Amino acid sequence: MTAQCGPAPCSVCGVERTIHQAARGAICGQPTCRRTLVIQRKAAEKQAFDTACDAIVAKTGKRPDVMVPVPFFDRKVIETPEATKRAFRETLRKEIRDAVAANARGSVIPTYEEPEASSLSLNASCIACRGRCCRLGGAHAFLDLENMQDLLAKRPDDSPAAIYRDYVRRIPEQSMDQSCLYQGERGCALPAAMRSNVCHSFECDERVALKEALGEREDASALVVAMEGETVKAAVIAAPDGGLEWVET
Repeated sequence: MTAQCGPAPCSVCGVERTIHQAARGAICGQPTCRRTLVIQRKAAEKQAFDTACDAIVAKTGKRPDVMVPVPFFDRKVIETPEATKRAFRETLRKEIRDAVAANARGSVIPTYEEPEASSLSLNASCIACRGRCCRLGGAHAFLDLENMQDLLAKRPDDSPAAIYRDYVRRIPEQSMDQSCLYQGERGCALPAAMRSNVCHSFECDERVALKEALGEREDASALVVAMEGETVKAAVIAAPDGGLEWVET
């Protein structure tokens, strides 16, 4: 048998590939092959999710009303870096100064209302995921001029300096690596009233899908499976009347 020389052929269409194409993955790079590979991966992930759900239902004897996959934020909890704390303090000081000046000029103060509390079944999507969307919060926590204007207006008895100190004292000693400095092992260290409007309003596609599946059923239960590709990383069963149950996978 003659040994194969050069890269393996495209895993989709079977044509020979250059070393540059091989360095980029298992396919030749043609648009049709890229699309086919995406479809194949999605199908494999769906199959892995369905298999995991069947195994969890068989193991627990529970079949929740809704079963959905979510991404998994695979980051460790570390000591919050001093550089991150310092950068946040600088950003916070600037945003508060700008907000004070904007309010003094009579600029329109935006009003943000805290959203209504979500059901445990819906929040299970974020619990299992571990807050992948929060990773973009970095050293600013999504706080901006308009958020500070709103907060200053809602806390008229507190000075700007007091609000600044309130944020700083709530920085956790430990937080997720390369994520928002307020994101700890148990979620956000900030009370809801101090979080940014982005934190209140943004919902990932997976959470939206779960919300739509739950609909208006306040008593609906959910199985949320956090996945990394085809690998199950975590799973929780949530029900308004039954609490939250982590499932060994």
